[in-house]
Amino acid sequence: MTEHIRRLILRSARRHSPHADSIDELAPTVSEKIIDLQGIVGNQAVQRLISEGRIESPSLTSPSRLASPHIQRDEPTNAPAPPTTWGTAKTTAPVARYSPYSQLLEPLQKEVALYKNANAIITWLKKRIKDPKPADGSAAPALTVDDIVADAATVKLIKPKPASADDLKPTLELLEQHKVIQLVVGTRQLKPVMNDKGDVLNTSAFDAESARISTFTKDFEARRDRPDSVNAVTETDQIPATMAAGTKDEKKRDTDAETSLSDLKKQRAETEASNLDAAAKQEKLAELDVKIAKAEKTLKRAQGYRTFNTLVVDLLKRLNAKNSNWSAGNYAGHSWGEFSADIFLRASLVEVKDAEPYSGQYWNRAAVRQFFDDLNAVAEEDDPETGKFGWHAIYNDIPLAKEINTKYGSGRVHQVENHGPAPDHKLHIHLDLRPITLPSDMATTYKIENGRVKVTP
Repeated sequence: MTEHIRRLILRSARRHSPHADSIDELAPTVSEKIIDLQGIVGNQAVQRLISEGRIESPSLTSPSRLASPHIQRDEPTNAPAPPTTWGTAKTTAPVARYSPYSQLLEPLQKEVALYKNANAIITWLKKRIKDPKPADGSAAPALTVDDIVADAATVKLIKPKPASADDLKPTLELLEQHKVIQLVVGTRQLKPVMNDKGDVLNTSAFDAESARISTFTKDFEARRDRPDSVNAVTETDQIPATMAAGTKDEKKRDTDAETSLSDLKKQRAETEASNLDAAAKQEKLAELDVKIAKAEKTLKRAQGYRTFNTLVVDLLKRLNAKNSNWSAGNYAGHSWGEFSADIFLRASLVEVKDAEPYSGQYWNRAAVRQFFDDLNAVAEEDDPETGKFGWHAIYNDIPLAKEINTKYGSGRVHQVENHGPAPDHKLHIHLDLRPITLPSDMATTYKIENGRVKVTP
């Protein structure tokens, strides 16, 4: 089955059982209260209370929503993705609320949790191995899965608490894969596997992989908290320079770095074709290879302002074909990293007096409406490479934002400081963009192999 067909089937199924895509920009004073309540009663219960009106959802334009620019808080990353918001009858492009970074982090966090559960069982095994032998000299009773469930201290350490021995199956399979235990086929028995000397439980491979996964997950979490398209967790590409927003200095660094790399590659080709003796040629080539590697890193950083996820690049190119009156930029620490873009329209400014506390100069509303209409139309296209997209925007022209929310769904556009008005408040449209269905191989730093997370070099 091709990835495209699989995606179409999943999308069809999700019309009846939707799965979330999007971003949450609650300010700390609001989000911390919600998170506290989630810790007590759980995410689904909180969502149900909000949907029933028993918890007030914060106003999009209330002062408590005025978080620092671009600081966005996702739901707790060990939570299930929230239900997809499909907007209105006027669109099939959902509101993007759930960060791809958080979704890609979920398998890692689940793996770390599984290793923690396995460590609890290892502790139990080590104690049982040391149990005194029966006084009558008979063989010690075989260890069983039921013995683990019966041990209250061990069960307390396993999350979620196992209701039966069957709930321990993933954890026991992990231990067997690392040759810590052997599960006796056709029974509920398990046998500890000792090291070569026979005096210690064989946990060396398990311990090494557990540490590796834990360290990698912490690094991934740090990258989620400060994403960077140049140090991305997915495959990236650049939009053409003609579509890119950037300062004069940024664009000069870009062209200078590209020229420098091109010159070094030319020198290497000339050296390769030269009549230098073999030793001198190899020495020169090795020297150039070091310079080329450094120049490639310089170019990658210099192009960061126009670097996005490859699927986002595809979307922006298709949008540009429909509407070219804009440019897009990116920067380190930007919201969803390679899945976010700052948009600058090529349009006249008008005075907006009914957008308090953000009244001031904004792009003329006809141009902004056209941009959002064209963006939504492209996001709805079921492209064979990218599928449909969800999108979410920040723009401080409040009356226009309300209009777009009515048309394309509540929460589609909201307000955060430093997204207008001009000239003193960085007038731009912030976009978060994500494929509705993330490809299974989207992460470039790890893969799922036989149900296990494998960190890639």
